[in-house]
Amino acid sequence: MGKSSGSAKMEVTDYYMSVHMGICHGPVDAITGIYIGEKVAWEGEATTTQTIDINKPDLFGGVKKEGGAVGNVVFSPGPIGSGNLIHANLAARMGRTQATTPAYNGMAYLFFIGNIMSTVGAFLWGSNSPYLKSVWVRVRRRSNAFPAKAGEPSNYADMGTESNPAHMVYECLTNTEWGMGASEDIIDVSSFQDCAKTFYNEGFGLSMLWTRQSTIENFIKEIIDHVQATVFVNPQTGLLTIKAIRGDYNSALLPVLDPTNCTVTQFQRRLWGETINEINISWTNPANEQEETYTIHDLANIEIQGSIVSDTRNYYGVRSGELAAYVAARDIRSAAAPLATFEIEADRTMYFLLPGGVAKINYPELNIEEVIIRIVDIDYGRPGDSKIKIKATEDIFGLPQSTYTAPDGSGWVDVSYDPTVLDSLKIFTLPAYFASKVATDNAVAALAYPEVFMGVLPVTTNRDARSIELYGETVLPNGTVEMDLMGTKSIIPEVSLQVTLTAQVSTTLTAAQLGLAYITAGTVPKTNSFAFIGDGSDEEVEIALVSSVALDYSSITLKRGVLDTIPRAWPFGTRIRFVNPESVIGDAQIFSDGSTLSLKALMTTSKGTLPLSSSPIYTGDLNGRPHLPTRPANVTVGGVAFGTYYTESTSAITVTWATRNRTTEDSQIILWTDGDVTPESGQTTTVTVMDMDRNVITTHNGLTGSSFSLPYASFGGRAAGIVKVTAKRDGLESLQGHEIVVGFGHGYGMDYGKRYGAV
Repeated sequence: MGKSSGSAKMEVTDYYMSVHMGICHGPVDAITGIYIGEKVAWEGEATTTQTIDINKPDLFGGVKKEGGAVGNVVFSPGPIGSGNLIHANLAARMGRTQATTPAYNGMAYLFFIGNIMSTVGAFLWGSNSPYLKSVWVRVRRRSNAFPAKAGEPSNYADMGTESNPAHMVYECLTNTEWGMGASEDIIDVSSFQDCAKTFYNEGFGLSMLWTRQSTIENFIKEIIDHVQATVFVNPQTGLLTIKAIRGDYNSALLPVLDPTNCTVTQFQRRLWGETINEINISWTNPANEQEETYTIHDLANIEIQGSIVSDTRNYYGVRSGELAAYVAARDIRSAAAPLATFEIEADRTMYFLLPGGVAKINYPELNIEEVIIRIVDIDYGRPGDSKIKIKATEDIFGLPQSTYTAPDGSGWVDVSYDPTVLDSLKIFTLPAYFASKVATDNAVAALAYPEVFMGVLPVTTNRDARSIELYGETVLPNGTVEMDLMGTKSIIPEVSLQVTLTAQVSTTLTAAQLGLAYITAGTVPKTNSFAFIGDGSDEEVEIALVSSVALDYSSITLKRGVLDTIPRAWPFGTRIRFVNPESVIGDAQIFSDGSTLSLKALMTTSKGTLPLSSSPIYTGDLNGRPHLPTRPANVTVGGVAFGTYYTESTSAITVTWATRNRTTEDSQIILWTDGDVTPESGQTTTVTVMDMDRNVITTHNGLTGSSFSLPYASFGGRAAGIVKVTAKRDGLESLQGHEIVVGFGHGYGMDYGKRYGAV
């Protein structure tokens, strides 16, 4: 819906270009996302050569900012074969036919062109900015390099969206196009099959990118470092072998090194000052492809050293918080222990020892008994040599069986969870203050009635919830309704009142009264955040300003009834949702007063995003809230601000208020008891008198200034009534209005309870 016809027209320049873009060596299994300018242009799953429609005209803020992305994208997974053909449009742009144009066999690519609804034959990349934005593609290609082992049901290559590291290393070794091209005859396939099962059972899948700037040897080393394994040539078989460094052995069956078959030429144990007690693990969050950090400590080591000694390790191929925590716990265990290192000369009876293997050593001269060692390197010597040289380290998996005590564990607890359905999603109309934050021109006054903005308050008890992806209904040209991504919104924390709340100007609540111990997921409330009190309609919910928060969260002070709401009384158990200044709850898409919305909300956690099909449909109605005049504040009737005013007089009752202006309250919050603000042009105050059943008796419209003498006759001779004070402008009335009950002393009804027993 457009702006007012009187507004100046903005000159918009659109930038179109057809682009043929290579992705990577193919074929790939699928692409699952296209990101332009680091924003989601398309998400789904394309597994075969096909055309993807992108229709995001507001991706970069719409025509008033940098436009959006619109067009078709032809995707090819990069198949290899004689029957492949390049896209006809691309061939034509080269002045060729499909038959005479190379098909780019073995290269996965994208071709950005105009869509069938466009009068321009090129892809729209944006508006008002002549710079081509970056393009990212999320690609899936799973290694599936060797068959299953005899008797095994699977080759364990399928690890969801990740690859099994054993298959990755095997393919790097054997691929003849981009790998090392090694023959399968020189590889111990059985060892790779065993490791594949180990990694599969651990859930140790990786996603990593290899570029030609790095050698295949270095890439294999990075994979091996992630999973803690070793690749070597077995001297007994002559085959390339892989061995996972794990505690997969029976200590009672290990070969024994002792003075009868070896000499320890060098022995050294790390001092506590040489150990690490804090590990910072870098991993990749697949929800946003950003690097995140997981930190783990060894508390016993910190106590021994008296300070934190930190180390940082980059495991960018890890793409789940759970696996990052597992890797961190693995690394801290060995880094924090004062392990011993050995250099040993053994006789030829130990010829069968292999790199990555384990043995047991007894060496009385060094007071070493039943210590399990892991072989790091082994030199078998030349033919005829009587000794083999071994470099080894004390095996961390063998510490419980050794005579040395390992430091206590870290006590790490997994805090990552699968995405779930929200506990609730409240849909509401943004007040003028919040609307000014999402309006493209930051001016609510520029909105043309009935244009309004939507807000959402997503609540969940899932502690791993990071945000939600909000989807709304879109009608396609053929009349089909589908869900289209509207943007990312913040998780909002919620509490339930553990006391009753009276209507007042300011309220200080303790943590226990507020129920902070049971707060849901989200950022805890802070100073200058907003509290949405109640769960009813916009006309019923009160908004309060959090004016102060104790450092230990022992208390929170609320300034009540801010923006277009009034202070109200609330019962025990009332829901309060907190919106912090950085919370994203509004949406820049323009709706109309009276719209009914149907939305879906997909939670994102460290483990992924909820599928669209799993979300229920949330509905809500919008109103003209940002256009309504702001209610008068600091209302008093006969000097009473809240509750009931009693009088025995039939004289006129003085009603006072402070005027407000919705167009000027866009950066600083005006509190309930603050003084008058110059109202909008044409804005007046209305005093309405109702009976106790809320039937209107008298209405006094068009009041200016800040007070009014309410005649006794306005109550129609009743013993009691309700006085409500609202604002009006251009036929629109404020969303809420402050109410005070008036009781008269003539008659036995209202006055009886007040005066019985009075002195």
